[in-house]
Amino acid sequence: MMGPVATHVTTPSATAPTTWEIEPAGPLRGEVRISGAKNAVTKLMVAALLAKTPSTITNAPRLGDVDLTAGMLTSLGAGIAIEHAAGGEPGTIVVDPVTTASSRIPVHYSGLNRVPILLVGPLLHRVGEAFVPMVGGDRIGIRPVDFHVDALRRFGEECEVRPLVVRCRAERMRRAWPRRRRALGHARI
Repeated sequence: MMGPVATHVTTPSATAPTTWEIEPAGPLRGEVRISGAKNAVTKLMVAALLAKTPSTITNAPRLGDVDLTAGMLTSLGAGIAIEHAAGGEPGTIVVDPVTTASSRIPVHYSGLNRVPILLVGPLLHRVGEAFVPMVGGDRIGIRPVDFHVDALRRFGEECEVRPLVVRCRAERMRRAWPRRRRALGHARI
């Protein structure tokens, strides 16, 4: 019995990727290598700023959001090494947070993706302040950051939301954290 046959193929254009219509003629067989999820990899890159030593992320996809996140981390002073595998295969990313000294992500990253607001916590931890551009990356409109800002304010932080940036300082968080944990019924740190 013959395997599945491609019955119609459209060529890629500027607006549509290549599409295949498959007429079933039996089970599909073969191997496909799947890279890690973009949304997971960018969050892991951000979380790596909390470490004391370099973090290695494997099976990383070669996508624009990964490169944008790498650019943001580099602008903060973090060391970034990206090794792409041959043929577009998933690669490896190493994030070294030790040299992170800046708290400012350039405003030209404003509206490009949702990563900047996620950098606030690690920057408050590492540097004591954060100055990040507003989030974006969606055609449906502006992503709200109010729940991020409200959470930080509950810790006693001063956060200011401007049209293009969010700015927070961590002077009170370090004092408020043990008190907040006790209020939630957690053991003292």
